[in-house]
Amino acid sequence: DAERHTICRIDEYSPVTLLQRFLHNVLSVYETHLALWKLPPFSWLRQLGVRFAMNYIQAEDLQTNYICIGPVNKALNMLSVWA
Repeated sequence: DAERHTICRIDEYSPVTLLQRFLHNVLSVYETHLALWKLPPFSWLRQLGVRFAMNYIQAEDLQTNYICIGPVNKALNMLSVWA
């Protein structure tokens, strides 16, 4: 968690605002602790996000005939689908 907001100067296209840092920290606490018990108020929003991500991964796999350009995104796709 200590390195969550550390960005290389070359990769930082726009500065991270205090609001973004705050929201990242809140979402980290929610994902780490509260999402495990599927507690409201954001459980429906998390399910919607997971469903959207899975649909996106499936569409990417179909469009590339299950052969991705980079080995990293293919490994992440496989972990996401089979986890």
